[in-house]
Amino acid sequence: MTGEFMDKETILARLCEIVDRTSRVKVDTSLVNEKAGIDSLGIDSLSIFDFIFEIQEEFEITFEPTEFLREMCVGDIIAMIEERMPHDARQPGGRKEEEGTGHG
Repeated sequence: MTGEFMDKETILARLCEIVDRTSRVKVDTSLVNEKAGIDSLGIDSLSIFDFIFEIQEEFEITFEPTEFLREMCVGDIIAMIEERMPHDARQPGGRKEEEGTGHG
């Protein structure tokens, strides 16, 4: 994902994909927004580590599991991701214009 511009909507969409992969219950991700709590995502104490790992892999960032609190909302997670993303991924100029067209 490095070098690809991501706004909050893109990050939220990718978080929803991660929820689909890691949640132990079926979650209607169309209802997930920045104010939704982690507990509403179906992430329990067993799946939280998978959820954290998937976030780190998807966004190529790292953080300590202790930074990830059950009381957090999706907006807090988005802020954490944005804070740790490479600078070029936070700026529109860092966007890959034609992804998948060539070997770049």
